[in-house]
Parts: sequence; structure tokens; C-alpha cells
Amino acid sequence: MKGEAGISFTSLAILTYVIIVNISVYYLNVHDKIEKMNMC
Repeated sequence: MKGEAGISFTSLAILTYVIIVNISVYYLNVHDKIEKMNMC
């Protein structure tokens, strides 16, 4: 039971990290596009 909980916590931490990275990359891409549109 304790081992399964540890695996679940690790999976949740990795999933959260991946989501945060994806949001950060998406935000940076959108911000970059907005800056390029403003320059034109």
C-alpha cells in the first residue's frame, strides 16, 4: 500500500511538472507571436 502511494505521488508530480512545462512553452510561443504581430 505504501509503495503504491509512493508511485502514485511520483506519477502525479511528473504529470504536474509536464503540464506546467507545456503551459510555459505555450505561453512563451503565444507571447512571441503577439510581439511579432505588434512589430509588423
